[in-house]
Formats: sequence, structure tokens, C-alpha cells
Amino acid sequence: MLLNNIGLLLRFETTSLLEEVSQTYITAFGTDTVVRIADGGGYKMQDDQYLFGDGILSNGYALNINDAMTMGFWLFPYNPGLVINAVDSAPTSIRMPLLDFTNTGDVSGEISIIEITEHTSLTGNNYLTISLDNGVYSASSEEYSPFSWHYFWITYSSTTLSIYVDGKINILQNPTGSYPGSLTGYSPSFGSFADLYINHSKSGYSDLIAKNKGIIDNIFVSNVVDNSVYSIQRAINDGVEFIVDDNYTILNIDKFGVYFNDPETITVTCLVNDMSYVFIGRNDGKILRGSPLLWEVRRTFSNLEEIKNLGVTELNGDGGVLEDDGFLTISDTTIRL
Repeated sequence: MLLNNIGLLLRFETTSLLEEVSQTYITAFGTDTVVRIADGGGYKMQDDQYLFGDGILSNGYALNINDAMTMGFWLFPYNPGLVINAVDSAPTSIRMPLLDFTNTGDVSGEISIIEITEHTSLTGNNYLTISLDNGVYSASSEEYSPFSWHYFWITYSSTTLSIYVDGKINILQNPTGSYPGSLTGYSPSFGSFADLYINHSKSGYSDLIAKNKGIIDNIFVSNVVDNSVYSIQRAINDGVEFIVDDNYTILNIDKFGVYFNDPETITVTCLVNDMSYVFIGRNDGKILRGSPLLWEVRRTFSNLEEIKNLGVTELNGDGGVLEDDGFLTISDTTIRL
């Protein structure tokens, strides 16, 4: 059962694009209306297509994000390069649409609750720009590499906009405008109900726009602010189910030896075996504890039994078996089973 605070969930599991909270389907528009789901999942955006959804009876999705929101999604970004400015001939960033939540029922084509666009940079990387409350405020993420999967976690409150990329909090780049304390400056109930565009901006642009060709997956929107590292790590390691579904949020699954924690690197700095546990120290300060029993049994068997069972007459010589702390190297030896 989905949590009550979840307003939108799109997992792109089939070409029938089901929005799971409203149980309605997203519609594809464009010259090519064949929806493409990438291998392994996710909607593969295209030059000639965008998606639109407006909820039950076209009344919009009940997001209720007036003053609190958490949004998450996976993105495999493409980088189409730069364009040359016609005025000064300088290389200039390309702006690509990604997600646009617009005021339900608005026909002016200008009101956007939250608009997320992707941009290319002079360094060959990409970055996101978040625009709030019809553009009264905007800020960008730090740069990230194209052509590899990234996880984005975005929160909005009455005081703060936060952007996390691969679990790492970003320093907001180029904040512009007056920060909106709420998304309720328009009628009807701006921020409560919203339509959704994917790979399309309702407001449109006059220049520097190209459709997005990346892959987006597992979009969810919640009407609470969740900046906990635990939640972000669960979304990355376990999946969106552990964020949106109370059948999973109550589970505590530690099935991985080393969890994603540092988005740049995790390294093992030391290993201690006190014969009761194996302790592994990591460079992020965490210490992992595991059972040494299987390792000890295997090592004991290697030391005491394998050489004897092989019936080797020459040990540590030019041929035969070289034993080194429980590991065996076999050379010039015939083994009978």
C-alpha cells in the first residue's frame, strides 16, 4: 500500500505508462507515439515525443506540495554538446526540458509550479536547474557526468531548496530571484493539483532548446520533506519501493556487504579478526562486523587437509604444491581424484 504522502509514482515498467497513485495512464504526444522503455527499465526520451499526464478526470495529480515536497528519480543523461552564440560566436549551453509540473486547468501556457531542466556545460558535463513558482526563483545543481546513471533527490520547504546527486548534497549554483515561502500564489490552489509534462516545457523557450534524449526512471513525489541520509540510501540501494510503499518501509534489509555511502569512493582501510567477528573499517568512519566462521573453516581445511588429500611428495620445492597461509599453488603435479 502506498504511503498517504505520496502524490505521484511512475516506474515505467511497461509501455502502458501507469501513474500508480491515481491509477491513470500517461499519454504520449509527438510524431512518434511509440513509447520506448529502455533495457533494464526507464522511459527513453526522444526528439519527437513528450509525455503528459493530468490525473483522474483531467483534474490533475493531488500533489499538495504547497510548502513541502520530496522528489526522486533516476536519470541516464545525454550530452548533445554546445551551440555557437550567433552574436559573439561563443560556445553556449543547451537547455533541455525534463520535468514540468504545471497548474491544472491553466490554459495560458505560462504557469509552472516546479520546472526542472537539464543543461550542458562548457566542461562536457551536465547540470539541472530547478525553477519554482513560475520562475520567481531558480537554482542549479553541481555538474555531473553524462552517459551514466545518477540518482536525484530534491526537497522543497518554505525556507530551503535542496538538491542531492547520488546521495551527495549539492551546493546550489547560481540561485536567482526571491525564494518562495509557498507555492500558493495562483488559483486554483497552486501547488495542490498539478499536471505533469516529461521532456516538454509548457512555458516554451525562445532559444537554446533541444529535446532530451536521456532515460528517466522511478519518479516519485511526496508532500513531506525528507532529507534523511537513510531514506536516500534506501532509494539508491533497495529501490523506490522502500520509500513509497509501507509494506517495504517497515522492513530493515541489510543484504549488502558494503552499502553505497560516499558517492565518490568507498575503500576498506583495515581488517581485524578476533576469532569472534571480522571487523572491516571503511574510509567514511563506519565499521562493518561479520562472521569469520566460513572463512576460518575454509582456511583450516586448506592448511590441514588439502595438501594431505593431494598426496604430494614435494612441498615448497620446484614442483608440487606451494602452501602460503592457507592458499595453494599447484605446479608440475598430477592429481588423482
